[in-house]
Amino acid sequence: MTFTQCKMMRKYVIIFIVNVFAIMLYSCSRNACRVDYVYKSAYTTGLYIDSMERSDEFTKLFMHWQSPYDSSSFCISPDSRLVADSMRYNILSAENIELSCDSFIVVPDKNKGYRFVLIFPPLSKDVKSFDYIEGDTYDAFRIFGITDVLDYSKGEYLKQIPKEILEADYSDADVPEYGYGIGHTTLDVHLVSPVPIDFSNENEYELALLDFFIPDRPLQDRNYKGSIDSASTVHFEFDIAGVQRVDVYCPILNAISLYVEPCKKNEVWIDIYSYFHDKPFLYTNGRLDALNRITSYELNKYNSMLVDESLFNVSPEVFVDSLVSKVGDMTKNIDEGRKCSDLERLYCIDNIYSYYQWYIKRFSSLHKDSTRNISDADIKKFYNRVVYSDKLFPFLRYNFFYYPEYYKYLTSDEKANLESSLKFKALLDSLESDGWKSYSDTVADNIGGDFYPNAIKYYHNQYLKWFSKKVKEGVHMMKTPDVPNEELFSAIMKPFKGKRVLVDFWGVYCGPCNREIMELEPCKTDEMEYVYITTPGWSPKEKYEQYTQLIKGYHYYVSEDQWNFLGEQLNFRGIPFNIYFKEDGSYTPRLGFGELDDFLKFIEERQ
Repeated sequence: MTFTQCKMMRKYVIIFIVNVFAIMLYSCSRNACRVDYVYKSAYTTGLYIDSMERSDEFTKLFMHWQSPYDSSSFCISPDSRLVADSMRYNILSAENIELSCDSFIVVPDKNKGYRFVLIFPPLSKDVKSFDYIEGDTYDAFRIFGITDVLDYSKGEYLKQIPKEILEADYSDADVPEYGYGIGHTTLDVHLVSPVPIDFSNENEYELALLDFFIPDRPLQDRNYKGSIDSASTVHFEFDIAGVQRVDVYCPILNAISLYVEPCKKNEVWIDIYSYFHDKPFLYTNGRLDALNRITSYELNKYNSMLVDESLFNVSPEVFVDSLVSKVGDMTKNIDEGRKCSDLERLYCIDNIYSYYQWYIKRFSSLHKDSTRNISDADIKKFYNRVVYSDKLFPFLRYNFFYYPEYYKYLTSDEKANLESSLKFKALLDSLESDGWKSYSDTVADNIGGDFYPNAIKYYHNQYLKWFSKKVKEGVHMMKTPDVPNEELFSAIMKPFKGKRVLVDFWGVYCGPCNREIMELEPCKTDEMEYVYITTPGWSPKEKYEQYTQLIKGYHYYVSEDQWNFLGEQLNFRGIPFNIYFKEDGSYTPRLGFGELDDFLKFIEERQ
């Protein structure tokens, strides 16, 4: 080989090597990389991003749909886009799926799922994370904080949580005492995220009180709206009596259950990333922190382990034996190589057992009219193993009240214990239904033990405090004008001349009336007056005086004769019957309440 030939050969080799490196670099930029994300909105359940491919020409998302149920369906909107640094990248095309709000992909097998690719314009090279937004409707898919370059495992973002709370050790946590107290309570829910996320458009925040031992007191508000600030903190304010469990709902997290303490500022830090990656995610201030951490983590953990729909297709004997074995193995291995506190162990066991109860109820309902139904002997195999601890009351014992029909299968000691719990609940129901008028200091003595009688006495005292606390300013008990029936309604309305007025004919014993009043109460403003008219036939005096203390407005208690005359004069037979008056004296009648939004729209249209 000549010198010239060698020189040419070396040139070709260099060109070849350069081309190989170029191809390698180019192909690397197009390789699909594993994708992580911070969170999915509640409606995105089932939709996942496996990996993505970013190049100078496009951004590809390799996605799959995986539902926990057979015969699921979904669609992808042509309005899909990526959002990064306030820039919008509209979808270009898709593979293995049609972009349409009307073309649903049906996935018959939950185990197989469905895979497809979405293709978008290229993102700027300095974009580290971005969001996928499928559309503008309330149920659109949304996945936030998509990235292939950030490492969340370092946990730098967790510095937003107070260090002493984040690093607290609950390996020896005791079951907290059931705290009492009544008064104004706040709950601040801090949403902690590893990447900046704008939560301002997620405005559906609601808190629901879930006290299973004070069943739906008529004097107790049950649901509260919350608002989020620029620091991604959702704020709630409410009154409670004693430690209570609450559910916090929002599109981001769907529902989070936790326990709050009365008369204090409760704070909760939720690690958004961990929440969607099946890791411990919830931290709270106060003495209930250990319980809240365990509740949030173990509930998700054991729910996923227990779900096995194939068990519903076997014989009752195989079903019970399989479930007993499954639950037994889980209760034996709760520690999983680490030290487990008594609180965590008892909570996990109770959660596992409560799911067993659900499985039995579900199996029975599916095979109600067949020979495959479960026998008492089969059910007893499990209930002989159940051991509930009184020291968990009232945090964990509420599941008894969902399945009281099964208490007969418990052993004698457990049965006596459960019967006391059921007596306690029944007595509370009875006392609250008559406004505690049948209460005495000895009314709970027949339940047995010290706890239940003392609890009844406590709730009676709290009822009295609650009642006095909830009596609202602006409640006016009016004397019915002493005029002929023909002039009665004009005399009632005379003080409100020139004002907007809503007149409500109602009754204590009228269910729709009570629903109307309770739903409308939080919506009242000082721009309108509220006049309530009822009669002994619908509202016995004693009950009337109790209920009206909670209803802001002017209350008139007319005789049966006056009521009947007003019905003829104003042309109504049923209640609730409303009349809306404008400032000029013109009015519009309305029979029935319906939905609150429709009622508020009815008023708004006539302002």
